Amino acid sequence: MTEVCIYTHNAKLFYLITKKFRSEGIPFVALDDVLNINQDGRVLITTSQDIAKYPEILSINTPLLIISPEQETPEQILVKTWQFLKSMQYFSTLTIAIDPGTKLTGIAVFLDGIFIYSREILNFYQLKKFLQSMFEIFPKHRTIIKIGNGVMKLTRKFIEHIRNYEIKESNVECMIINESFTTRKYHLGNRKTESKHERAAMIIGRRSGELVFFK
Repeated sequence: MTEVCIYTHNAKLFYLITKKFRSEGIPFVALDDVLNINQDGRVLITTSQDIAKYPEILSINTPLLIISPEQETPEQILVKTWQFLKSMQYFSTLTIAIDPGTKLTGIAVFLDGIFIYSREILNFYQLKKFLQSMFEIFPKHRTIIKIGNGVMKLTRKFIEHIRNYEIKESNVECMIINESFTTRKYHLGNRKTESKHERAAMIIGRRSGELVFFK
């Protein structure tokens, strides 16, 4: 069953998000007529501009994910889509788990302990951009950043970089997590192509640890 439906006349937006969905292996249906939507769909992605042209969209029973093509990136839209697919529109705590690496670093995102999304990053610049991206789409929630302690020297380096990001949100906590046995687990996420670093981050995100001073 295809759970994601897309209705938009914004050709550039449609190209960008469908390209992202294909790369993540997310099946979707592009609607020419919104009234043809499958009522079993879990989310309908559209824009306020499309709703203004076709207000009947608001009468559809399928949950609406109204995105902003001018302000949101394809990755942000992807994360919000998974949020809807996991029925996590309302939640209290955002958790971002990090499996530090010298070359590749795994990241996993959870909403109230429910896994939403994972990816790899290459450097601290990408880490900063990713954190900023998540704070933009989830700005008012308690946030816990969990960092694995596989190599404490590397863990401290990550903590120091995050401290220097001048994060404006006052509700952000940082936690060091015991990383033992995180590489022995199997597929835990949304797709079967997660890397070992992503899988480790998924396990880190499910564990409790030691709070550290963030500011």
